[in-house]
Amino acid sequence: MAILSKVAWWILNQSNRPCVQALIAKYKVRRNWLNAEPSKKASWAWNSVESARHFLVAGACKQVSNGESILTWEDPWVPDLPTYKMVPLSPENQSSGLVVSQLRTPDKSRWDELKLYELFTEDSAKAIKKFPVKVSQREDNWLWLKSHNGKHSVKLAYKEILALSDSIESD
Repeated sequence: MAILSKVAWWILNQSNRPCVQALIAKYKVRRNWLNAEPSKKASWAWNSVESARHFLVAGACKQVSNGESILTWEDPWVPDLPTYKMVPLSPENQSSGLVVSQLRTPDKSRWDELKLYELFTEDSAKAIKKFPVKVSQREDNWLWLKSHNGKHSVKLAYKEILALSDSIESD
């Protein structure tokens, strides 16, 4: 499972490795792959890779850089929240297409607090405000929250899987 989680991590990050690009093209992997329904007509190998997605959901989070590619409601991007996803104040506020960069002031130097409290629950708004705003042109990317450097590794995944299996056995 640890090795499969590494392949799944490469797919999530749209790695340029030829084997990953072939899988992405063949199985039409889209940006919502972590939450998509499993493919019904997939090979044994692809079903194995998809079985590791649940592991990534538990530790993968988007890192906000420019905030242009992170969908506010759909993408996991707030590490201080249980599912890393925002909780709307009311369902009507949940407009699709809202990106994280739109939650900043026009000069992009800080969070637009009025907008935060208008759209999100108080806990969600407070969790966002903990983030320092970085004015950056860098692309948003994925972080592995279970490591100190944000990078996924087979070794760390293996340790995490052992810890999870130990906690299940002790229950």
